[in-house]
Amino acid sequence: LCDLADIVHVHALHAARHMIEEWDLAPEKIRIIRHPSYLGAYEDAETTLNRPLTKTDQRQFLFFGMMRWSKGVSVMQDAVLRLTRHTTDFHLHIAGKAMPRQRRRLRHLMEAPNVTPQIGMVSDAELVRLFSEAQVFLAPFDDVFTSGSLMLAQTFGLPVIGPNRPEMRAFTPKGCHDLLYSDQRPKPIVEMMRRVIAMTDSELQERREMCLEFSTEISSQNIGRAMTNVLSSLHDSNEIQALTQGNFSE
Repeated sequence: LCDLADIVHVHALHAARHMIEEWDLAPEKIRIIRHPSYLGAYEDAETTLNRPLTKTDQRQFLFFGMMRWSKGVSVMQDAVLRLTRHTTDFHLHIAGKAMPRQRRRLRHLMEAPNVTPQIGMVSDAELVRLFSEAQVFLAPFDDVFTSGSLMLAQTFGLPVIGPNRPEMRAFTPKGCHDLLYSDQRPKPIVEMMRRVIAMTDSELQERREMCLEFSTEISSQNIGRAMTNVLSSLHDSNEIQALTQGNFSE
């Protein structure tokens, strides 16, 4: 496929490197176009962009998606249970599918007083409610290449807590990179959650605005235009040459 393709679309620099190093893809075939946000997909974009930060007595965290071990659910369980011994000024809503074995292994997390589990499919209307009520997205991923859930979180203005890896930095605004922790253990996750709990609402609102600006920049309309331009360039060898002369530096 790498030999047959005229162009290869990837979402970020780390994906370009993977294709070159693992699949021996000719660099001049690569086009980096970001994964789009979901702005306007689940509700009117103006509604999303103008929604204020949820006002609550507790900091509201959300974990959303299939509860695979590659998503760090085991370390998340350890971190949240440890955090509950220090403070009750937070709430974690967990929503998504989980196999019976996964539910058994996460039993202590699901039964924690500060956690609300919602196991199973989530409707579009319920998705909007979950992300609208949340304030921060918890993404303790052990392994990530590209992530629709990160794009979805930031579409609703939720800053992301996750590991400080190139893949995570590629899908989050630079102004929020200080919320990425350095070591995939419970303690750094607890420390970052405590830091966010201690933030004022105005500080968190600043992060929220960064995420909404980021999701606007990578809206499907903008990404669609970029993809259209790339496909159109196949008919113009001069444009192809110009596109491939850029470097892949971060």
